[in-house]
Amino acid sequence: MLITGGAGYIGAITAKHLESQGYEVLVYDHFASHSPEKLGKTSYVKGGILDHKTLAKTLSSFHPDLVMHFAAYIQMGESVRDPRKYYTNNFVATLGLVESMITAGCHKLVFASTAGVYGNPVQVPIPEDHKKEPENPYGETKLSAERLLKWFDKAYGFKSISIRFFNAAGATEELGEDHHDESHIIPNIITAQLAAKEFTLFGNDYTTPDGTCVRDYIHVLDLAEAFRLAGEKLMTPAAITTAYNAGTGHGYSNLEIIKMVETVSGKTVTIKFEPRRPGDANELVADVSRIKSELSWSPTHSDLETIIKSAYAYHSKKWYSKAMNQTFNNAQIQQFKLAMKQVLVDELGENYKQRFDRMENNTDAACKVGSDNREELVVTQAKVDDHEVRITDLESNFASA
Repeated sequence: MLITGGAGYIGAITAKHLESQGYEVLVYDHFASHSPEKLGKTSYVKGGILDHKTLAKTLSSFHPDLVMHFAAYIQMGESVRDPRKYYTNNFVATLGLVESMITAGCHKLVFASTAGVYGNPVQVPIPEDHKKEPENPYGETKLSAERLLKWFDKAYGFKSISIRFFNAAGATEELGEDHHDESHIIPNIITAQLAAKEFTLFGNDYTTPDGTCVRDYIHVLDLAEAFRLAGEKLMTPAAITTAYNAGTGHGYSNLEIIKMVETVSGKTVTIKFEPRRPGDANELVADVSRIKSELSWSPTHSDLETIIKSAYAYHSKKWYSKAMNQTFNNAQIQQFKLAMKQVLVDELGENYKQRFDRMENNTDAACKVGSDNREELVVTQAKVDDHEVRITDLESNFASA
Protein backbone atom coordinates (compact mmCIF):
# COMPACT_ATOMS: atom_id res chain seq x y z
CA MET A 1 0.00 0.00 0.00
CA LEU A 2 1.08 3.57 -0.69
CA ILE A 3 0.26 6.07 2.05
CA THR A 4 0.34 9.77 1.20
CA GLY A 5 0.96 12.01 4.20
CA GLY A 6 2.29 8.91 5.90
CA ALA A 7 4.61 10.81 8.23
CA GLY A 8 1.76 12.73 9.85
CA TYR A 9 -0.05 11.84 13.05
CA ILE A 10 -2.72 9.52 11.63
CA GLY A 11 -0.80 8.44 8.54
CA ALA A 12 2.29 7.25 10.44
CA ILE A 13 0.28 5.31 13.01
CA THR A 14 -1.81 3.74 10.25
CA ALA A 15 1.37 2.76 8.39
CA LYS A 16 2.75 1.02 11.49
CA HIS A 17 -0.60 -0.68 12.09
CA LEU A 18 -0.72 -1.99 8.52
CA GLU A 19 2.84 -3.29 8.77
CA SER A 20 1.93 -5.10 11.98
CA GLN A 21 -0.80 -6.85 9.99
CA GLY A 22 1.65 -8.03 7.34
CA TYR A 23 1.15 -5.37 4.65
CA GLU A 24 3.98 -3.92 2.58
CA VAL A 25 3.84 -0.16 3.07
CA LEU A 26 5.48 2.74 1.28
CA VAL A 27 5.08 6.22 2.76
CA TYR A 28 4.94 9.23 0.43
CA ASP A 29 5.46 12.53 2.26
CA HIS A 30 7.20 15.87 1.75
CA PHE A 31 8.57 15.77 5.35
CA ALA A 32 8.17 19.50 5.76
CA SER A 33 6.39 18.98 9.08
CA HIS A 34 7.81 15.67 10.29
CA SER A 35 11.15 13.90 10.18
CA PRO A 36 11.69 10.64 8.24
CA GLU A 37 13.37 9.25 11.36
CA LYS A 38 9.99 8.86 13.07
CA LEU A 39 9.10 6.15 10.53
CA GLY A 40 11.84 3.82 11.72
CA LYS A 41 12.23 0.96 9.24
CA THR A 42 9.16 1.88 7.19
CA SER A 43 10.09 2.59 3.55
CA TYR A 44 9.41 6.07 2.25
CA VAL A 45 9.73 8.42 -0.71
CA LYS A 46 10.20 12.15 -0.20
CA GLY A 47 7.82 14.12 -2.39
CA GLY A 48 5.00 16.64 -2.22
CA ILE A 49 1.44 15.77 -3.11
CA LEU A 50 1.58 18.47 -5.81
CA ASP A 51 4.88 17.11 -7.18
CA HIS A 52 3.23 15.18 -10.00
CA LYS A 53 6.49 13.95 -11.52
CA THR A 54 7.77 12.32 -8.30
CA LEU A 55 4.30 11.02 -7.47
CA ALA A 56 3.83 9.43 -10.89
CA LYS A 57 7.31 7.86 -10.75
CA THR A 58 6.59 6.44 -7.30
CA LEU A 59 3.26 4.94 -8.37
CA SER A 60 4.70 3.38 -11.53
CA SER A 61 7.69 1.84 -9.73
CA PHE A 62 5.94 0.65 -6.54
CA HIS A 63 2.73 -0.58 -8.23
CA PRO A 64 0.52 -0.38 -5.13
CA ASP A 65 -2.71 -2.37 -5.04
CA LEU A 66 -4.27 0.48 -3.09
CA VAL A 67 -3.50 4.03 -1.95
CA MET A 68 -4.46 5.61 1.36
CA HIS A 69 -4.61 9.38 1.03
CA PHE A 70 -3.93 11.39 4.21
CA ALA A 71 -1.96 14.32 2.78
CA ALA A 72 -3.99 17.47 3.49
CA TYR A 73 -4.16 20.73 5.38
CA ILE A 74 -6.56 20.41 8.29
CA GLN A 75 -6.87 23.74 10.15
CA MET A 76 -10.46 24.94 9.94
CA GLY A 77 -9.75 28.52 10.99
CA GLU A 78 -6.83 28.82 8.61
CA SER A 79 -8.99 27.51 5.77
CA VAL A 80 -11.39 30.43 6.28
CA ARG A 81 -8.50 32.91 6.11
CA ASP A 82 -6.73 31.23 3.18
CA PRO A 83 -9.16 29.11 1.14
CA ARG A 84 -6.87 29.08 -1.92
CA LYS A 85 -4.30 27.08 0.04
CA TYR A 86 -6.91 24.47 0.96
CA TYR A 87 -8.50 24.13 -2.47
CA THR A 88 -5.07 23.71 -4.03
CA ASN A 89 -3.73 21.13 -1.58
CA ASN A 90 -6.90 19.27 -0.58
CA PHE A 91 -8.85 19.24 -3.84
CA VAL A 92 -6.57 19.97 -6.79
CA ALA A 93 -3.86 17.70 -5.40
CA THR A 94 -6.38 14.89 -4.86
CA LEU A 95 -7.43 15.19 -8.51
CA GLY A 96 -3.79 14.95 -9.56
CA LEU A 97 -3.24 11.92 -7.33
CA VAL A 98 -6.23 10.08 -8.77
CA GLU A 99 -5.18 10.82 -12.33
CA SER A 100 -1.65 9.56 -11.60
CA MET A 101 -3.08 6.42 -10.00
CA ILE A 102 -5.23 5.66 -13.05
CA THR A 103 -2.23 6.14 -15.34
CA ALA A 104 -0.24 3.71 -13.17
CA GLY A 105 -3.05 1.14 -13.21
CA CYS A 106 -4.16 1.56 -9.59
CA HIS A 107 -7.91 2.11 -9.21
CA LYS A 108 -8.49 1.83 -5.44
CA LEU A 109 -8.24 4.64 -2.88
CA VAL A 110 -9.09 5.02 0.81
CA PHE A 111 -9.62 8.73 1.35
CA ALA A 112 -9.20 10.51 4.68
CA SER A 113 -12.26 12.75 4.76
CA THR A 114 -13.77 14.54 7.75
CA ALA A 115 -16.91 15.00 9.83
CA GLY A 116 -16.60 18.62 8.75
CA VAL A 117 -18.46 17.78 5.53
CA TYR A 118 -21.72 17.87 7.49
CA GLY A 119 -21.43 21.41 8.85
CA ASN A 120 -23.92 22.14 11.64
CA PRO A 121 -26.09 19.00 11.65
CA VAL A 122 -29.83 18.95 12.16
CA GLN A 123 -29.68 15.33 13.33
CA VAL A 124 -27.36 13.90 15.99
CA PRO A 125 -25.87 11.30 15.85
CA ILE A 126 -25.11 12.10 12.21
CA PRO A 127 -25.76 9.37 9.60
CA GLU A 128 -23.76 9.23 6.38
CA ASP A 129 -26.74 10.35 4.28
CA HIS A 130 -27.20 13.56 6.30
CA LYS A 131 -27.16 16.71 4.21
CA LYS A 132 -23.71 18.17 3.62
CA GLU A 133 -23.27 21.88 4.31
CA PRO A 134 -19.67 22.50 5.42
CA GLU A 135 -19.01 25.52 7.62
CA ASN A 136 -15.50 26.17 6.29
CA PRO A 137 -13.29 25.59 3.23
CA TYR A 138 -11.55 22.66 4.95
CA GLY A 139 -14.81 20.71 5.07
CA GLU A 140 -15.81 21.99 1.63
CA THR A 141 -12.59 20.79 -0.01
CA LYS A 142 -12.97 17.35 1.54
CA LEU A 143 -16.56 17.14 0.34
CA SER A 144 -15.52 18.27 -3.14
CA ALA A 145 -12.91 15.51 -3.21
CA GLU A 146 -15.53 12.94 -2.18
CA ARG A 147 -17.78 14.09 -5.04
CA LEU A 148 -14.85 13.88 -7.46
CA LEU A 149 -14.31 10.28 -6.38
CA LYS A 150 -17.97 9.42 -6.92
CA TRP A 151 -17.88 10.71 -10.52
CA PHE A 152 -14.55 9.00 -11.24
CA ASP A 153 -16.17 5.71 -10.26
CA LYS A 154 -19.08 6.31 -12.64
CA ALA A 155 -16.79 7.36 -15.51
CA TYR A 156 -13.67 5.23 -15.02
CA GLY A 157 -14.52 2.47 -12.53
CA PHE A 158 -12.23 4.06 -9.94
CA LYS A 159 -13.27 2.64 -6.54
CA SER A 160 -12.87 4.51 -3.26
CA ILE A 161 -13.98 4.53 0.34
CA SER A 162 -14.00 7.83 2.21
CA ILE A 163 -13.55 7.69 5.99
CA ARG A 164 -15.27 10.67 7.59
CA PHE A 165 -13.48 10.54 10.89
CA PHE A 166 -14.52 12.70 13.77
CA ASN A 167 -11.97 13.96 16.34
CA ALA A 168 -8.86 11.77 16.18
CA ALA A 169 -7.13 11.74 19.56
CA GLY A 170 -4.84 9.76 21.84
CA ALA A 171 -1.25 8.59 21.65
CA THR A 172 0.60 5.36 20.92
CA GLU A 173 3.69 4.16 22.76
CA GLU A 174 5.85 4.16 19.62
CA LEU A 175 4.76 7.37 17.89
CA GLY A 176 2.99 9.35 20.58
CA GLU A 177 0.63 12.12 19.45
CA ASP A 178 2.70 14.09 16.98
CA HIS A 179 0.87 17.04 15.43
CA HIS A 180 2.36 19.87 13.42
CA ASP A 181 1.24 23.32 14.59
CA GLU A 182 -0.74 21.88 17.46
CA SER A 183 -4.41 22.88 17.39
CA HIS A 184 -6.05 19.85 19.02
CA ILE A 185 -7.79 20.50 22.29
CA ILE A 186 -6.55 17.59 24.41
CA PRO A 187 -2.79 18.16 23.87
CA ASN A 188 -3.25 21.90 24.32
CA ILE A 189 -5.08 21.46 27.62
CA ILE A 190 -2.39 19.11 28.91
CA THR A 191 0.57 21.26 27.89
CA ALA A 192 -1.03 24.41 29.28
CA GLN A 193 -1.63 22.64 32.57
CA LEU A 194 1.92 21.26 32.74
CA ALA A 195 3.34 24.72 32.10
CA ALA A 196 1.03 26.25 34.73
CA LYS A 197 -0.50 28.49 32.08
CA GLU A 198 -4.06 29.45 31.21
CA PHE A 199 -5.79 27.30 28.63
CA THR A 200 -7.63 29.35 26.02
CA LEU A 201 -11.06 27.89 25.29
CA PHE A 202 -12.78 29.26 22.20
CA GLY A 203 -16.50 29.77 22.69
CA ASN A 204 -18.90 29.28 25.58
CA ASP A 205 -22.02 30.42 23.73
CA TYR A 206 -22.78 27.33 21.66
CA THR A 207 -26.30 25.89 21.75
CA THR A 208 -25.17 22.95 23.88
CA PRO A 209 -25.90 22.06 27.53
CA ASP A 210 -22.79 23.77 28.95
CA GLY A 211 -22.24 26.31 26.15
CA THR A 212 -19.10 24.67 24.75
CA CYS A 213 -18.99 22.71 21.51
CA VAL A 214 -19.43 18.93 21.53
CA ARG A 215 -17.24 16.48 19.63
CA ASP A 216 -16.93 12.73 19.14
CA TYR A 217 -13.38 11.58 20.02
CA ILE A 218 -11.89 8.46 18.45
CA HIS A 219 -8.54 6.97 19.41
CA VAL A 220 -6.06 7.03 16.54
CA LEU A 221 -5.50 3.25 16.84
CA ASP A 222 -9.20 2.62 16.25
CA LEU A 223 -9.05 4.97 13.30
CA ALA A 224 -6.07 3.09 11.84
CA GLU A 225 -8.07 -0.12 12.07
CA ALA A 226 -11.01 1.51 10.26
CA PHE A 227 -8.66 2.43 7.41
CA ARG A 228 -7.29 -1.11 7.29
CA LEU A 229 -10.77 -2.62 7.08
CA ALA A 230 -11.81 -0.12 4.43
CA GLY A 231 -8.78 -1.10 2.37
CA GLU A 232 -9.61 -4.77 2.66
CA LYS A 233 -13.21 -4.04 1.63
CA LEU A 234 -11.96 -2.27 -1.51
CA MET A 235 -9.92 -5.30 -2.50
CA THR A 236 -13.02 -7.50 -2.75
CA PRO A 237 -14.85 -8.03 -6.09
CA ALA A 238 -18.03 -6.49 -4.64
CA ALA A 239 -16.31 -3.22 -3.65
CA ILE A 240 -18.29 -0.04 -4.23
CA THR A 241 -17.49 3.63 -3.82
CA THR A 242 -18.95 4.80 -0.53
CA ALA A 243 -18.25 6.70 2.70
CA TYR A 244 -18.27 5.72 6.36
CA ASN A 245 -18.32 7.68 9.60
CA ALA A 246 -15.60 6.77 12.10
CA GLY A 247 -16.35 7.84 15.65
CA THR A 248 -17.81 6.38 18.82
CA GLY A 249 -21.38 7.63 18.72
CA HIS A 250 -20.87 9.59 21.93
CA GLY A 251 -19.98 13.26 22.23
CA TYR A 252 -18.16 15.23 24.91
CA SER A 253 -18.18 18.98 25.42
CA ASN A 254 -14.95 20.93 25.73
CA LEU A 255 -15.64 21.45 29.43
CA GLU A 256 -16.11 17.69 29.86
CA ILE A 257 -12.73 17.14 28.20
CA ILE A 258 -11.14 19.60 30.62
CA LYS A 259 -12.78 17.85 33.57
CA MET A 260 -11.39 14.47 32.45
CA VAL A 261 -7.88 15.94 32.10
CA GLU A 262 -8.26 17.25 35.67
CA THR A 263 -9.41 13.81 36.83
CA VAL A 264 -6.52 12.00 35.14
CA SER A 265 -3.89 14.50 36.29
CA GLY A 266 -5.31 15.36 39.72
CA LYS A 267 -4.81 19.05 39.00
CA THR A 268 -7.17 21.84 37.96
CA VAL A 269 -6.97 23.59 34.59
CA THR A 270 -7.11 27.39 34.50
CA ILE A 271 -9.44 28.46 31.68
CA LYS A 272 -9.50 31.68 29.70
CA PHE A 273 -12.54 32.03 27.44
CA GLU A 274 -12.23 33.66 24.03
CA PRO A 275 -14.83 34.13 21.27
CA ARG A 276 -15.59 31.07 19.18
CA ARG A 277 -13.56 30.50 16.03
CA PRO A 278 -15.20 30.99 12.62
CA GLY A 279 -16.53 27.82 11.07
CA ASP A 280 -16.84 25.70 14.25
CA ALA A 281 -20.03 23.61 14.44
CA ASN A 282 -22.06 23.23 17.65
CA GLU A 283 -22.12 19.44 17.86
CA LEU A 284 -20.55 16.66 15.79
CA VAL A 285 -21.30 13.10 16.88
CA ALA A 286 -21.15 10.11 14.55
CA ASP A 287 -23.76 7.52 13.75
CA VAL A 288 -21.45 4.53 13.36
CA SER A 289 -24.03 1.83 12.68
CA ARG A 290 -23.00 1.41 9.01
CA ILE A 291 -19.27 0.99 9.58
CA LYS A 292 -19.95 -1.47 12.38
CA SER A 293 -22.35 -3.48 10.24
CA GLU A 294 -20.55 -3.41 6.89
CA LEU A 295 -16.88 -3.45 7.97
CA SER A 296 -17.29 -5.29 11.30
CA TRP A 297 -15.45 -2.42 12.93
CA SER A 298 -15.84 -1.34 16.53
CA PRO A 299 -13.66 1.04 18.59
CA THR A 300 -11.75 -0.67 21.40
CA HIS A 301 -9.46 2.14 22.63
CA SER A 302 -11.80 5.11 22.50
CA ASP A 303 -13.35 5.57 25.92
CA LEU A 304 -12.48 9.10 26.99
CA GLU A 305 -10.38 8.14 30.01
CA THR A 306 -8.19 5.79 27.93
CA ILE A 307 -7.69 8.48 25.28
CA ILE A 308 -6.68 11.13 27.79
CA LYS A 309 -4.48 8.82 29.85
CA SER A 310 -2.52 7.86 26.73
CA ALA A 311 -2.22 11.51 25.71
CA TYR A 312 -1.25 12.62 29.21
CA ALA A 313 1.48 9.99 29.50
CA TYR A 314 2.98 11.05 26.16
CA HIS A 315 2.77 14.81 26.62
CA SER A 316 4.02 14.65 30.22
CA LYS A 317 7.14 12.82 29.10
CA LYS A 318 7.55 15.15 26.13
CA TRP A 319 7.25 18.17 28.41
CA TYR A 320 9.73 16.58 30.82
CA SER A 321 12.30 16.07 28.06
CA LYS A 322 12.00 19.73 27.10
CA ALA A 323 12.53 20.67 30.74
CA MET A 324 16.21 19.78 30.56
CA ASN A 325 18.39 22.88 30.75
CA GLN A 326 15.37 25.17 31.00
CA THR A 327 14.18 27.46 33.76
CA PHE A 328 10.79 27.22 35.46
CA ASN A 329 8.86 28.98 38.19
CA ASN A 330 7.62 27.26 41.33
CA ALA A 331 4.11 26.65 39.98
CA GLN A 332 5.57 24.83 36.97
CA ILE A 333 7.74 22.70 39.27
CA GLN A 334 4.67 21.55 41.16
CA GLN A 335 2.81 20.78 37.91
CA PHE A 336 5.78 18.73 36.77
CA LYS A 337 5.83 16.66 39.96
CA LEU A 338 2.11 15.96 39.74
CA ALA A 339 2.40 15.00 36.09
CA MET A 340 5.27 12.57 36.68
CA LYS A 341 3.45 11.03 39.59
CA GLN A 342 0.33 10.42 37.50
CA VAL A 343 2.33 8.95 34.62
CA LEU A 344 4.05 6.46 36.91
CA VAL A 345 0.82 5.53 38.66
CA ASP A 346 -0.78 4.87 35.26
CA GLU A 347 2.15 2.71 34.15
CA LEU A 348 2.78 0.78 37.37
CA GLY A 349 -0.63 0.59 39.04
CA GLU A 350 -2.37 2.03 42.06
CA ASN A 351 -0.05 0.22 44.52
CA TYR A 352 2.76 2.35 43.26
CA LYS A 353 1.31 5.32 45.10
CA GLN A 354 2.76 3.84 48.30
CA ARG A 355 6.24 4.13 46.85
CA PHE A 356 5.88 7.55 45.32
CA ASP A 357 7.65 9.27 48.21
CA ARG A 358 10.86 7.65 47.01
CA MET A 359 10.17 8.85 43.47
CA GLU A 360 9.52 12.36 44.70
CA ASN A 361 12.83 12.36 46.55
CA ASN A 362 14.53 11.32 43.35
CA THR A 363 12.88 14.21 41.58
CA ASP A 364 14.19 16.57 44.20
CA ALA A 365 17.65 15.08 43.82
CA ALA A 366 17.50 15.64 40.09
CA CYS A 367 16.56 19.29 40.39
CA LYS A 368 18.13 22.34 41.87
CA VAL A 369 16.05 25.28 43.05
CA GLY A 370 17.77 28.57 42.47
CA SER A 371 18.80 30.53 45.54
CA ASP A 372 17.36 33.79 44.26
CA ASN A 373 13.85 35.05 44.95
CA ARG A 374 12.48 33.92 41.57
CA GLU A 375 12.38 30.29 42.78
CA GLU A 376 13.69 29.08 39.41
CA LEU A 377 14.31 25.42 38.66
CA VAL A 378 17.36 24.38 36.65
CA VAL A 379 17.35 20.83 35.36
CA THR A 380 20.73 19.57 34.09
CA GLN A 381 21.26 16.70 31.70
CA ALA A 382 23.49 14.70 34.02
CA LYS A 383 21.04 14.88 36.89
CA VAL A 384 18.12 13.97 34.67
CA ASP A 385 20.04 10.92 33.43
CA ASP A 386 20.63 9.92 37.04
CA HIS A 387 16.96 10.45 37.76
CA GLU A 388 15.95 8.15 34.89
CA VAL A 389 18.31 5.42 36.17
CA ARG A 390 16.62 5.66 39.56
CA ILE A 391 13.19 5.38 37.94
CA THR A 392 14.29 2.24 36.08
CA ASP A 393 15.62 0.70 39.27
CA LEU A 394 12.42 1.54 41.08
CA GLU A 395 10.30 0.03 38.30
CA SER A 396 12.39 -3.17 38.44
CA ASN A 397 11.95 -3.40 42.20
CA PHE A 398 8.22 -2.88 41.85
CA ALA A 399 7.92 -5.53 39.11
CA SER A 400 9.74 -8.12 41.22
CA ALA A 401 7.83 -7.30 44.40
